[in-house]
Amino acid sequence: MKTVAKIVVVMAAMVSISGCAGNGSAVIKAGVSTRQDVFREASDSTAIAGKALLKIDFPVKNTKARIATTYFKHSDPSYTVTINIDGQAIVLKDEPVLEDLPWDFKDNPEAGTGWKYAFKKELLLEPGKHHMTIAVPLSDVILVKDITLHAGTNILKVTPDYRTSGMRDRNYPKFNLGLNTLKLELNNQEL
Repeated sequence: MKTVAKIVVVMAAMVSISGCAGNGSAVIKAGVSTRQDVFREASDSTAIAGKALLKIDFPVKNTKARIATTYFKHSDPSYTVTINIDGQAIVLKDEPVLEDLPWDFKDNPEAGTGWKYAFKKELLLEPGKHHMTIAVPLSDVILVKDITLHAGTNILKVTPDYRTSGMRDRNYPKFNLGLNTLKLELNNQEL
């Protein structure tokens, strides 16, 4: 019986490890630009006639480690987000703020103390259908979607979907367990 239990534990560990490493090559590929003519960064927050202005907003909370009351953030490498649209990639960076919210994760998956990032970017590109990849390398999370942009302003909200524990609180996601996946909303429509 002990041998069977050991085999089950080893198999579960192998599945867990392979799941974490499963997106590695896709995350690296998302960061490679094969084109430079798809979009340009917009600085004035205004759309140009006949163009699509894509405003990306992605708030996420994370913590690398904690020792007593000291919270460590990711610094080498930094916690970043890679956006790839039709082969052109850009890396989003932000300086996080230590956020402490009342500890009730059943109501708020970001309850507790951790580093809050607010990734934002505005891109100017042609209206129409685009192939988009969003990758969070340190969380090994990648999301691939086709989006359709109209001329004028387009708002893309990226929402973190945090992991849940396998224990008694499995119905309640918590930021300190890491990202599970991402949810997208384009112009108030869930993708």
